[in-house]
Amino acid sequence: MAKNIPEIIDIHGLDVRRINGKLMLSLHCVMRGSDTVQASHEVAERLEYLLKNEIKEIECVTIHIEPVSE
Repeated sequence: MAKNIPEIIDIHGLDVRRINGKLMLSLHCVMRGSDTVQASHEVAERLEYLLKNEIKEIECVTIHIEPVSE
């Protein structure tokens, strides 16, 4: 799903846990360092929305935003 969002350069550090039948996701999302905090947050919200709509068992998604290393 992240491949469909052009602002996302890479995803790593994915951790998935199942608690009481629900999935909890944590991941690191690499984006351009020149993007504003607001723009990066909007991209992260879009990814969270896509993940939750595709996988109904997801209860919580924590996305850590990182700037790309140049």
